[in-house]
Amino acid sequence: MENSMSALRSAIAPWAVMNLSRANQWIDEVRPVVKSLVSPVSRGRVDALSIAVRDARESPYGTSLGSWIGDSAEGPIIYTQASWAIPLALMFLHTPHWLHEYGPDICGVRMQMGVTNDVWQPFVMNPPVYSMVRHHALMLTAAWCWLPESDRQLWLEVMTDQLATARQRFAGQMDIVAVCEKAELRAQSLWRSPIDFSSDIKGIMADYYLASVVGIASLVRWIAALPPAQHEEALRRWSFDHQRSDFNVELMRELWRAIQTGGSWIV
Repeated sequence: MENSMSALRSAIAPWAVMNLSRANQWIDEVRPVVKSLVSPVSRGRVDALSIAVRDARESPYGTSLGSWIGDSAEGPIIYTQASWAIPLALMFLHTPHWLHEYGPDICGVRMQMGVTNDVWQPFVMNPPVYSMVRHHALMLTAAWCWLPESDRQLWLEVMTDQLATARQRFAGQMDIVAVCEKAELRAQSLWRSPIDFSSDIKGIMADYYLASVVGIASLVRWIAALPPAQHEEALRRWSFDHQRSDFNVELMRELWRAIQTGGSWIV
């Protein structure tokens, strides 16, 4: 099991290096979109966002998270690991066949989403208890909307495979929300310490990744059915609900019921 994780990390390593100039370009591209999403009083703050690469050991969330939001004297700042080999390897654990055919493309898309979702994050009201599965799904859904059409379609295909894996992995579970929350809690206990990726720990992190896919797909399935011109309004509407503790609960359950039939998960 450890050998397969090591093999994935080695295969991914050439594509997992974060290019700071490219990351800044991604942020510049989505900044106007975020400005139109947030309230007028926050629009000036969008321009204050900057980005810096920090060594992975400085991440407060461990090596399994590629980027995160922090504070600086200039305002919110997005930090990113120099290498995303570990978070990307976790993504391919259940679907390694995608690595062989579309590895560089998928890695690039995932890194782009990881950076751009954090541009909107500081301007959305959060609930007292924030779920990385249910609430953060909105940020990553927005990042999916901001991708070029070809990358959005590629990501839908990847998610279709990942949902099929989640259906098998979580088979027999009636309350998918409870399953995903348990997966998140187990993973959280590992975030702030070095991860050795033994078989047990790898399983915990892989389950958390699948839980996150369920959370994101529960939103993407609705917004993917809309014309791109309507994405912004859908995101804005969800941003008001985002501060609720039960955000995305019913949508996750609806998705889970839909994929049990084996048909299309997109509305």
